[in-house]
Amino acid sequence: MTPETFIEQFATFAEAPNGVAKLRELILQLAVQGKLVPQDVNDEPASLLLRQIDDEKSRLAKLGKLKSPSQLPRVDERKSPHGWAVVRLGSLIELISGQHLTPEEYNETGEGHPYLTGPADFGERHPVATRWTHADRALARQDDILITVKGAGIGKSNIVATETAFISRQLMAVRPIIVDRDFVHLTLRSGYDQFQRQGVGIAIPGIGREDILHFVVALPPLAEQRRIVLKVDQLLGLCDELAASQAARREARLALVGATLDRLVSRASNLNTSSPSPRFGERGSGGEGQHRSQRRPPHPQPMDVNRLRDHFDRLFDTPTTIPQLRQAILQLAVQGQLVPQDPNDEPVENLQIKAERTKEKWAGPIDEQEVPFQLPPSWIWFRLGDISMLKHGYAFSSAFFTSEPAPFVLTTPGNFYEKGGFRDRESKRKYYSGPVDPEFILKPGDLIIPMTEQAAGLLGSPAFIPDDGRVYIHNQRLGKLSFSESIAPEFVFWFFNCEFFRGELARTCT
Repeated sequence: MTPETFIEQFATFAEAPNGVAKLRELILQLAVQGKLVPQDVNDEPASLLLRQIDDEKSRLAKLGKLKSPSQLPRVDERKSPHGWAVVRLGSLIELISGQHLTPEEYNETGEGHPYLTGPADFGERHPVATRWTHADRALARQDDILITVKGAGIGKSNIVATETAFISRQLMAVRPIIVDRDFVHLTLRSGYDQFQRQGVGIAIPGIGREDILHFVVALPPLAEQRRIVLKVDQLLGLCDELAASQAARREARLALVGATLDRLVSRASNLNTSSPSPRFGERGSGGEGQHRSQRRPPHPQPMDVNRLRDHFDRLFDTPTTIPQLRQAILQLAVQGQLVPQDPNDEPVENLQIKAERTKEKWAGPIDEQEVPFQLPPSWIWFRLGDISMLKHGYAFSSAFFTSEPAPFVLTTPGNFYEKGGFRDRESKRKYYSGPVDPEFILKPGDLIIPMTEQAAGLLGSPAFIPDDGRVYIHNQRLGKLSFSESIAPEFVFWFFNCEFFRGELARTCT
């Protein structure tokens, strides 16, 4: 692909999934490969530039402003554009290592130089004591390139935009000699993944001076460096504009989707408004047949359904709109608006009789103010406690916990997805090797929920125990729900996943 073709197709590339982010990476890659702008045969070759850099380093070393350069490993022969040279970064720069301050070197008076400790500090000021000004200490100058060398942000870089600053051991300062600073910066940015791979250490990974000094750079003539920088700035700026435009379109689409689904759910919930929804122990006036015949069919209005159907592909063509659709489906389901009712179904009043035989005490009547939406005429409001039983888990002794395979698998909040469903922890699976009372052994198909919000979105998130050959035990802080034979656990599973129930649960639980 020629530079001209790439630029012509730029906006098209940006529309691909994650297109803008990939474009940013591709721009840097093409830039350092000499494929972003055309070469000019009249440019002075990079080999001449390298001799000028060597002369400048020797001059600075004689003045005591630069340590004598150490010998760098040779670079294997590599193909490069005409007039370019492939070298180690250390041959083009001075590299300043950071140091930590002692507590005595801080002050709160605003005196001294800023002290930078990581990428988050690149644009901030952290004053330190003025006596920390020795030339042999870690001082970065304005326009130096800072690169993170310790921690999760290894390889992140930025330019010192303020005056002289002290830098900690998490940072090093790259100071280009003669070569274009911005070209060196974009070269470092293109090497981010390489620096990440070179990080050594588990808790606090890091790279050393050699990783930076030995970094291989394809060096173009100085004039071409500047042309490349200008083109990169132009294209990355265009990326910013495209990203902003896409974000605005996504926001507008989310608003449109939300309004369409809200209107659909809202109208569906208000279809049966001629009389209140029946509650436990109540029937519609005039008997079952009259009660049903006076109501409109419990389905969303055709106009809303048709609009959703006709524009479905346009409304739900990005992952960000799927959660809204999912919640609308669940909301329509628990409101009785997702499928038509069948007059031949067993009346829900029979469920009341079966439930009464299994309950000694009812939770009490349901007030009209408690009813959140209208139901189809054949449905009845119940309190969850009147149609289910909740069993708490057992606090098993941690002395028997093990990561090695054992007779029992311990269920934990880590076994739940935030949107419902059982998560197999695989390598993080916890086992239990101690004695277990049979009443705390879970069976395949048991419906369990977390009873505490140990992670955002987990409270009340349902999961069925899988039939995978393992024996799961009922741990503390987890509840097991059981129902009469007239209640479908799968329906309860989806009810527990709807936004209405989760919101009420979060509101009422402390």
